[in-house]
Amino acid sequence: MSFQTSFNFRSGAPDIGVLAETITDRPESEVEAQFRAAADRQHRRLAQCALCGVAGIPLVGVSLLVPDALMKWVAVPGSVLIGLSLLLFFTLPALHCPSCRLLADGGVDRHCPSCGGEQLQKSAVRGTRCGNCGRTLGSTKYRNYTIRFCTHCGIRLSAAGA
Repeated sequence: MSFQTSFNFRSGAPDIGVLAETITDRPESEVEAQFRAAADRQHRRLAQCALCGVAGIPLVGVSLLVPDALMKWVAVPGSVLIGLSLLLFFTLPALHCPSCRLLADGGVDRHCPSCGGEQLQKSAVRGTRCGNCGRTLGSTKYRNYTIRFCTHCGIRLSAAGA
């Protein structure tokens, strides 16, 4: 039994009316285009989060060195940028598979997210390892792989990876 200790407030819940579609109803290029749009949205949000954090942390650090009269003009914007960075991080848009509507970045299920193979070997000591491509996959908290295939239904989501 394992527990996930981190949390994210995910925006962009799946559309319930489209759940009846099957994998074969949609061409693969349409699935890839929809997933690419969602992945681009998530990458833009991550870039905004990093930019706010990179700008806010030095401002707060510099506020410790400036005179007291200038401190509020440096520390307040730095604190606001750090708070905005945290808000952007915890409201990242979800990466749903356009085919099965499950979270594509929510962890490894049956298929390898890198090669799409079904030969996953789960071990509490060594972690999850794909027998097809030999890749050791990280946990759901820290992802060390690119998402090319859905781990639930196995459909190719992106040729380049997200």
